[in-house]
Amino acid sequence: MKRSGTLTTPVTGLLIIVLLMGMEITKAQSFFRQTGIQLLTKQEGLSNNTLTEIHQDKDGFLWLGTDVGLSRYDGIHFHNYNSADKEPYSITGIYETSDKMLWSRIANMNRLSCFNKMKGCYMSLLSSTPEVLTDILDLCVTKDKIYAITSQGVAELKTEYETDEVSITPNLLPNIKGIPFKFYGCDNNLYILTRENKLILYNLTEKKSESLDCAELGITNAEDICNKQTGILKMKIKSK
Repeated sequence: MKRSGTLTTPVTGLLIIVLLMGMEITKAQSFFRQTGIQLLTKQEGLSNNTLTEIHQDKDGFLWLGTDVGLSRYDGIHFHNYNSADKEPYSITGIYETSDKMLWSRIANMNRLSCFNKMKGCYMSLLSSTPEVLTDILDLCVTKDKIYAITSQGVAELKTEYETDEVSITPNLLPNIKGIPFKFYGCDNNLYILTRENKLILYNLTEKKSESLDCAELGITNAEDICNKQTGILKMKIKSK
């Protein structure tokens, strides 16, 4: 870890925080005490010991999603950006766009969250269809565009920025059959998993989709698919 105030490369210390996500604090403390590794917890300045997401941005800073909002780690100090809401603010997914915004889904409320890195604050979100702001079932960013799964289907979320506000306009993507519940963006495609155990390849340029059976791809449980497997899926799909 480079002590320069910015994490410039992926850090081994990241393992410390990752393990916290699936380990009780008392057990973690005992484990790290034995191995001589420093444990980063609320005592060291982290806003909350319940971690839900980790993202290293293009500037090298580490952003941590917690049950109360975002925390930034610069290799030395934590900078916490807790929600002003009294409700829990469980961040799931942290996606960065070229305008220095961090987009996330608030899992416990299915809400959308936008954090302005330059100003260090959460942006107010507005929409002519406000129900979409509390109907976010999954979120991803690809080619600097924001996409969400809602109860109405998969939509591109178009944004217009003002001083401290973002206006959101959802545009549903056509030609998607089934009930989407999880998706990933890669290059010019969305990989959409449906409740019917189908994998839909959606070309964002042509607005066309291809439906594949997960079982034929060797996927026994659609919920097991993660980002790392997208490349493997592409290889399997090309060979079909």
